[in-house]
Amino acid sequence: MGTRARRVSVGLVASAAIVGLVLRFDPGTLPEVTRYRDDAYYYFSFVRDLATGRGPCVTPGVPTNGVHVLWAAMLWPLYGLFGDRGFVVGAQHLGLGLHVLTAAGLWLLLGKGTRAAVVALLYLGNPTLIVEAQNGQETAIACLATLGLCWGFRRSTWVAAGMATLAVCARSDLVFLVPALGVARFGWRAVAVVPCLVALIAYVGVDVALAGRWLQDSAAPIPWLFAAHFERTEPDFAARLHRWWWYLRPCLLGAPYAVVSPVLGGVLTATVLWGWLRPPWRILPLLLTGLGVAVGASDVGVPLVASLLLLLSRSERRVHDGVESSAALVGFAGIVMLHLFVRTYPRDYYFAPLGVLGSLAFAGLPTRAACVASGLLLLGNVAQWFAPPVLQTWQEQMAMAGRYLRDVVPADEPVGCFNSGIVAFHDAGAVLNLDGVVNHDAYDALRAGALGAYLDRHAVRFLVDSPEQVALDGPWPHSSGVHFGGGFDPARDLVEVARFLVPGIGGSPFTLYWRRGRGRPPEQPSARVLGGAPAVGERRSGVYVLWPASGPARLEMARLAADGAPTAGVRTLLASVDTSTTVILRVDAANPGRHGLFVDGAATPILTVDL
Repeated sequence: MGTRARRVSVGLVASAAIVGLVLRFDPGTLPEVTRYRDDAYYYFSFVRDLATGRGPCVTPGVPTNGVHVLWAAMLWPLYGLFGDRGFVVGAQHLGLGLHVLTAAGLWLLLGKGTRAAVVALLYLGNPTLIVEAQNGQETAIACLATLGLCWGFRRSTWVAAGMATLAVCARSDLVFLVPALGVARFGWRAVAVVPCLVALIAYVGVDVALAGRWLQDSAAPIPWLFAAHFERTEPDFAARLHRWWWYLRPCLLGAPYAVVSPVLGGVLTATVLWGWLRPPWRILPLLLTGLGVAVGASDVGVPLVASLLLLLSRSERRVHDGVESSAALVGFAGIVMLHLFVRTYPRDYYFAPLGVLGSLAFAGLPTRAACVASGLLLLGNVAQWFAPPVLQTWQEQMAMAGRYLRDVVPADEPVGCFNSGIVAFHDAGAVLNLDGVVNHDAYDALRAGALGAYLDRHAVRFLVDSPEQVALDGPWPHSSGVHFGGGFDPARDLVEVARFLVPGIGGSPFTLYWRRGRGRPPEQPSARVLGGAPAVGERRSGVYVLWPASGPARLEMARLAADGAPTAGVRTLLASVDTSTTVILRVDAANPGRHGLFVDGAATPILTVDL
């Protein structure tokens, strides 16, 4: 490739990277919906409590190690400088900065040539990685730590040990990469286990120092709830075999290897297969992939790309021996097995480090294969530009609960919540995490089938969550009603006192319950406008309102004329209830102006709002 062609190639992918960054940068005014998952707010609450002297807690007074400490340490200065806004805005920009730093590190580690520049820019412009770098969690630092880990093993034992320690503090499952890379670098010698031992000692030491336990609180509760739900179905051996295969199948070069890009998964796989297959046999992966399709396999993007790259370069010599790629693939397979087959709880961002491992594997590709892979990567990045952003619309209801909970219950009342990240961050009172992810005491109570007794010990009279979460055997595999004990029946023992509702998003509203027989239920508040609701997605900005409903009842909206009378036309149904409850809901309209809210077709509105 001539100098001019190289410059054109670098310029093309650089332009694509910039466009990808612009299109997937999300400055949304409602980050709970546009950027951050509920789990990100566990970090925010943890760092805030630690910085303000309340200890390493999310649930008040209960130390937890359910977060990864390296990301928490990086968030601390943001909170010190900017307060809560350091989390809401700063975490996004910090993640993007780490993403850019990882791309720069790839360029350096790959040798700073044209190929290195192209690969680094393709990594930089990957829409999936750009989005996950903004998720408020540890994803971006985990990717950078993965790069540091690969660099460390190219240096020396103790540099590798230092990088391994940082890696497991960035995200604990990266420990699977450490022994694989150790054997690749040092062979089957005792020195190969030193980095792994150092990293494990550091990991256990940090966890014990934070909460007195060697295993992170977040590791077991949700997988245990899933497993307990499955066991209640009284499965026979055939059902167990089906479940094992359901979770094992994607581990065989399936979806987890393609989350970032099936091309990067294919590149990593191809550089491994090169050493095992002589040119006449390089047709074999394509034949096996075709056989898989014939018997019903659908997640074949990664083996298909790997097969193509092998066939394109049958006559070319490989550039490297592929030992590091083999170790990377084995270590990453361990991460996949952990989250699918052991924990049965995969999340897409767990698999982001493959972006780094696949990018590094480009060094082992012959020129023709590298050019084809780069072109496919570029096309994949561009194709993702046209995919609509994923909005976590249901989380707006959780944020509403956090912001307006104390408009319904007294400020000094502790409230229990399973999905408690957003609620606990926004609420000024005490919110107890109940799924155990950041509250080991609640996890112990769940396993003992005594969550109700735990709530009584802590004088918790109110719960807030989705109805499915407290169901006895609900549609969610982590429905938890059966773990309350004492003959708990949500239909009898929980009384709805409020619901937090965004009309039109589907699903159940986030609901506040009074635990029957624990004191008196709260008095119903009066109707009022609570505050502004920012624009999000296709929704215009609006307002949040409180409606004290005496059910059954319907709340409707109509535009008001200049004299305050409703205009002619059909009224818009906002909410309907079949029981007396307080409804806190979002109100917005396609047409701006003054609108009235009417109950059951009344002529006089209970509230007027300017939209």
